[in-house]
Amino acid sequence: MVANATSRFWRAQHLVALVRCAAGYGAERLTTGAPRQALVYRNWHKALEAERDLRQTYKSMQLWRTVVDDWQPGIWKPSDVETKPEDRSFTARLKNLGSAVTGG
Repeated sequence: MVANATSRFWRAQHLVALVRCAAGYGAERLTTGAPRQALVYRNWHKALEAERDLRQTYKSMQLWRTVVDDWQPGIWKPSDVETKPEDRSFTARLKNLGSAVTGG
């Protein structure tokens, strides 16, 4: 059941990504400082910090773990994503981009 929900979640994310781009609500509309990952995990700070640990979890259980660990997985609009002033600094933006690209 959890594996099925995980599969449906990622299929929905894929479809949403296609629609977002076509509608002009892709990652380019995110508040400065937020990585692409913020469109999947509203609590993206936690997601960036613990993404490497998530890889230790079976794929079929990863969505469950992100819910339990309060990453707030979902389908978020760019306007739903919050950033703090310190996230907007050049260093933080570079760090967040690097984490999103390299996975940690």
